[in-house]
Amino acid sequence: MPKSLTSRLNQNQTVYMQQINLHQQKLIAIIIAVVGLIALILPWQSVSIDLGGFGMGGTRGNSVNGFRGWGILSLLGILTVVVASVLGDKTKPYDAMFKNIAMGGFGAIVVGAIIYFIRIQQVGGGGYAGVKSTAGFGLWISIVVGLAGLAWVAGLIKLNPSSGHSTPSAPPPPPPKA
Repeated sequence: MPKSLTSRLNQNQTVYMQQINLHQQKLIAIIIAVVGLIALILPWQSVSIDLGGFGMGGTRGNSVNGFRGWGILSLLGILTVVVASVLGDKTKPYDAMFKNIAMGGFGAIVVGAIIYFIRIQQVGGGGYAGVKSTAGFGLWISIVVGLAGLAWVAGLIKLNPSSGHSTPSAPPPPPPKA
């Protein structure tokens, strides 16, 4: 029985992770995809319209999430990553086919977000008088999530290159005795 609360929590976390029966590569890919899904809910675009010239005065604004337009491509990419992660042998890393499918899913997240960004730039700077359109932070998070997922599945990001598991660092040395 572990003596400290921290070691008990670590032991419980290890038992829980063993019950999931997902390989670490697939589990982290799913976690990255869930972050991408949360980013879809966040604002992808902020639109403000200056109504000063029509006698109404002021500015009206609105924000839009990623569940429209090219954001749907990012949603399909998220679903593709999750499906590729749960199909096949869950206890082993991606085989060649599912690795390509998962990378395609993360690529779809990036492409959908970048095309959405390009469309925002066309409206925001495209000659519509009084309309200002800017990218929201959900869009930026989606781009980062897609790129991070691509790097993770491709093997460019590793927790610990030797074993594939993260290990805690050694405790600091004891203070010198006076």
